[in-house]
Amino acid sequence: ILPLTKSFRCPRAIVAEAQRYVPDIEAFSERQGEVIRGQIMEAVGQTILSRYNAPLVRIALRCIRKRVPITYLGRDFTGGLLALHKKAPTKEALGLWLTKEIEKNPRRKRKLEDRYAAMLTLHESGERVEDAIRSLMFAAKSGPSVVLSTIHKAKGLEWPKVAILAYDEMEQGGQEGNAAYVAVTRAQDTLILEEG
Repeated sequence: ILPLTKSFRCPRAIVAEAQRYVPDIEAFSERQGEVIRGQIMEAVGQTILSRYNAPLVRIALRCIRKRVPITYLGRDFTGGLLALHKKAPTKEALGLWLTKEIEKNPRRKRKLEDRYAAMLTLHESGERVEDAIRSLMFAAKSGPSVVLSTIHKAKGLEWPKVAILAYDEMEQGGQEGNAAYVAVTRAQDTLILEEG
C-alpha cells in the first residue's frame, strides 16, 4: 500500500512549496526540482495555470500576436464569449449585464466577474471583439505549444514545466488552498510562481 502522504511524482522543491497547503506531504523522489518566483514568459513546452479564465484569455491573445502556438484545455468558452458579445456589445452594456446578472444570482458573482474581465480583455485587445474571439477559436494547435488551463481542468494532469498566474493572491485555506495545492503539484520538474 502506498502512503497518501508521499508524493511519488513531484521533486523535493515542489513538495516543499506544496507543504504550505498540505503540511504532511513528503517527497519520495530524490530529484531536487526547481521553484522560480517571478514573471511568467510564454514559452513552447510550458503549461500556464490560472484560477480564472480571464488571465488566460489575455495570455492567449498575446501568444497569438507573437505567433506562439497555444493549446487551451477545457471546454470551448469562445461560443459563450460570442453569445455574451451579442447581448452586450459595448463596455457600457457589459457593465450593465454584469450588474443585472449578479443581482439575479449573487452566488455566481466570481464566475460572472471572470467572464466580464475576459470580455474587457477582448474589448481592449485593439481588434474588433468578434475577430479577437475568432482568433482564440482557431489558435489551438496540436503539437508543441504553450498549454493554457484553469487549475480545475488541470486536475489529474502533469507537465514538466508549470507556471501559476497570480500565485500570491491564492489563499492557504479552504477551496482556494485546495486549488493552489492542485496547481503546485502539477509540476514534474519546474514550477514558476507569478507574484506581484
